[in-house]
Amino acid sequence: MNASSDGLEESLTMTEDEKRAKAEAKATDRGEVEKAFFAGTLGFFVLGGWLTVVRNLFAPFQLFVEQGVLFLDEAAGLSLPAKTGDTVAVLLFAPVFTLVLFKVAGDVMTKLSKKAGVKPPKGKAAATAKVKRSSVDGGARYSANYQEKELV
Repeated sequence: MNASSDGLEESLTMTEDEKRAKAEAKATDRGEVEKAFFAGTLGFFVLGGWLTVVRNLFAPFQLFVEQGVLFLDEAAGLSLPAKTGDTVAVLLFAPVFTLVLFKVAGDVMTKLSKKAGVKPPKGKAAATAKVKRSSVDGGARYSANYQEKELV
């Protein structure tokens, strides 16, 4: 952990008055205020962009589901309420969208790792390939298995 940049180490040793004085100095420092404003502004626009993208992706999905529900309603002779397609679309969109995003992210990572010459582990090896640190010396040394792979 980089204690010099996150201030955690300082905050453990400072008194409440020192913390309050530091917070007041930070709040009146123009550079700090501008950084906080800029970060908030970027967050606002990124969130707005994501909401727009997701809403534009949801519209065709909703139409597809509504048409499917109407078709099943007519074909099976059911008498479903008018907003059933909307409800089904809302309940299905989040899980389907999440699975699609994970699939796309996995494919991108696989292609990038192949391009970089790194062979990703497959099967059970993928679950056990994470670096394991031993509890000796507070996790300062790696396990023998990891060292063998790195040295070879």
